[in-house]
Amino acid sequence: MKAAVYYGIRDIRLEERPTPRPDDEHIIVRVEACSICGTDTKLYTKGNPRVTEPRIPGHEIFGVVEHVPPSVRDLAAGEPVLIAPAVGCGLCPECLTGATNMCADLQTIGIDWDGGFAEYVAVPRRARANIVKVPAGIPPEQVPLAEPLACCINGQAQVQIRAGETVAVIGMGPIGSLHVMLAKLQGATEVIAIDLSPDRLRLAEELGATQTVCSADVDPVQAVRDLTGGAGAHVVIVAAPVAQVQAQALEMCRRRGRLLLFAGLPKGTTVTLDTNLIHYGEIRVAGAHASTAAQNALALHLIASGAVPVGRLVTSVLPLDQV
Repeated sequence: MKAAVYYGIRDIRLEERPTPRPDDEHIIVRVEACSICGTDTKLYTKGNPRVTEPRIPGHEIFGVVEHVPPSVRDLAAGEPVLIAPAVGCGLCPECLTGATNMCADLQTIGIDWDGGFAEYVAVPRRARANIVKVPAGIPPEQVPLAEPLACCINGQAQVQIRAGETVAVIGMGPIGSLHVMLAKLQGATEVIAIDLSPDRLRLAEELGATQTVCSADVDPVQAVRDLTGGAGAHVVIVAAPVAQVQAQALEMCRRRGRLLLFAGLPKGTTVTLDTNLIHYGEIRVAGAHASTAAQNALALHLIASGAVPVGRLVTSVLPLDQV
């Protein structure tokens, strides 16, 4: 089979690899589409200590089941599936409470195991629960976007957006755009999109943002205060990996607001926060990482129903040999 193989920083090679052969341990999936995540680009430009080379990257995977071991009775060849990449052990306290993405022995397809930048992927038995059946009617290039949408669902679950609230989202890349659409779906009355790029802000308006702030032109903290009558936003979501932005986001929160630090920072980065704002304002600060299989199934439902039109975020579709 054809595969894009990571050998080190800025070294990905298109190669012929053995096609996975049927056995009693793996479910074999023929890859139809695999979207490119920021994690993949960081692997390419900066490396990842968890990755042992050579490795086939790609973890936002849509495909069709080719082989099912005899022990698997609830899946059949020919079924279209999404593979939720964060695989828990199933036995630890976090897994037993449903937070499989928080497993202490978390394994990730495309990081710890070969992933979807190939014609086929072999899914180990441990990851059976991470194979999610895909509803009919979703265009192939949109199915993989259920995985980042599921991560946003997991993130917003930490801050519990309520009907009528104001939400500010910082960073209008694909993740921030998903957060805008999801916040509106959760019932937010006002969604303030913040970015340096006027083009991305225009797209944010089309996706449901009610106000936009170009932080290249104005102080974003003051802008959010002005747009909320001085109170600040009920929820602020940081979808940009910038330390200064995390500090600014805290200042955008109203009293008893919630701050979601969604974007990770480079290892070793420190952020100076005015913790008095948290203390006296009773502000809750939350983080979020990855998602569960159940959240991926919900994301697929939202895409299939048209509630979250992820197709607007697909900017190009390329064959594997142009990876």
